Amino acid sequence: MQLRLDRQTPAVLEGLGRFGRDLREDQGIVRLRVESEERLPEMSRWLASQGVGLYHLAVERRSLEAVFLEVIGDG
Repeated sequence: MQLRLDRQTPAVLEGLGRFGRDLREDQGIVRLRVESEERLPEMSRWLASQGVGLYHLAVERRSLEAVFLEVIGDG
């Protein structure tokens, strides 16, 4: 998933890590892999409780090819 927040402190990024895995930040966009979309309401409530504004949230679904390459390796 992709998130765009009004602030991305180390504490906020660390806290987001409990909702998924492979968290990374790139040019103001936070990317995080979550197991289920059912975590999204809990995550948005947590962000609000931390005083963090959520400007964008998009779920990205991986293609079958991406999953295959992840499992067997791409090189």
